[in-house]
Amino acid sequence: MQATIRKAWSLDAVEAGYRDFIALFGPVQAALSEGEIPPETAFQARTLLVLAYRRIVLQDPKLPLQLLPPSWAGTEAHALCRALYFQLLPPSEVFLAETVQTSEGTLAPVSDEVLRRFGGAPSAAPASQGRRRAAKARTA
Repeated sequence: MQATIRKAWSLDAVEAGYRDFIALFGPVQAALSEGEIPPETAFQARTLLVLAYRRIVLQDPKLPLQLLPPSWAGTEAHALCRALYFQLLPPSEVFLAETVQTSEGTLAPVSDEVLRRFGGAPSAAPASQGRRRAAKARTA
């Protein structure tokens, strides 16, 4: 049955996409563990992360785990994307707060919807501090 499922939903191509994503963004995670990242770089990396992940997810039929191979790369790719997204969120929000304004002025704090992406932040660290910190720095 596994062979039929893989063929019917082109799982080999989807899994290859997930493996490529892991190969591309795994080193980013390693680099982030070595220290802080400049806000502009964090914004660029976060944007590329979401675009690359979305490109694969849109092709994924999202079958139940019981129908997927035990070593399905989509599970690891999702965990990597989630971890990186929330690591990049605070410094990228600093960049946005320092460079973007709405017609009403500064950007609003990160919404709860953003904080729920990818299943929510993997740690208890508040991801919304970036814009608040940048706003305080501008008014000081």
